[in-house]
Amino acid sequence: MIEDSPNISNIIDERQRRKLFQQLERARLGHILVGAWHNRYGSVDEVIRDIELAAAEVGITISGDEVDIGEKWEDVFEFKDGKLDFKVRSD
Repeated sequence: MIEDSPNISNIIDERQRRKLFQQLERARLGHILVGAWHNRYGSVDEVIRDIELAAAEVGITISGDEVDIGEKWEDVFEFKDGKLDFKVRSD
């Protein structure tokens, strides 16, 4: 270890103590990310299972590498200002 390098563990502990970490929302799979960070998954299959369950809760079906959102992707998303975003709906 380089003598002048920061101790990452101490940095993380300090940020947790000061509550400097962003709150991760369930809608953005935050509970899965936190589970992975804390080594709560024993395999990728367990992560996939939780992602599929979270998607099903909001009406999204995942089959293999295909995602069915119930509508055409181009009717739901748009590429605007260099970013992919949801289309604004008038209904």
